[in-house]
Amino acid sequence: SRFYTLDPSSNQIFRHQISASGLGAGTPWIEDPNLNINNGVSIVVDGSVYLLENYGAIKELYQGKAIDFGLEEISTKLDSGLKIWTDDTIKNLYILDAKGKRLVQFDKNGNLKNQYTSDKFNDLKDFTVSEKDKKAWLLAGNNLFEIEINL
Repeated sequence: SRFYTLDPSSNQIFRHQISASGLGAGTPWIEDPNLNINNGVSIVVDGSVYLLENYGAIKELYQGKAIDFGLEEISTKLDSGLKIWTDDTIKNLYILDAKGKRLVQFDKNGNLKNQYTSDKFNDLKDFTVSEKDKKAWLLAGNNLFEIEINL
């Protein structure tokens, strides 16, 4: 019944109510005036709000405040990010790293699970995941790639 939008220029995430008449006006959701989300590029909600920053870091937010969260360091540093995805029915976070030509999978404790890379992943734009089907689909340029994922 809620929809969240990211507005890094105003350092805010807005929460909108969804009703039969449509999407309501957004109300500021971030309560901590010291929380900086100016580098945010993507958010996803599963009870918590996960914010992906343009340099690859993730912040977990709950009830408008940041809570402790960090990603495990990986051999090829995650230094960019395009999109983050999860939902409340799955146990992993997925990050599309266009610069690194990969889809990176972490559990919700920030532990690295897998990295899916290919030299063919040029110009990554978007992705979706079905953990039920153990598949991910990545849009790279005008090409759509289907990959098998491990859980």
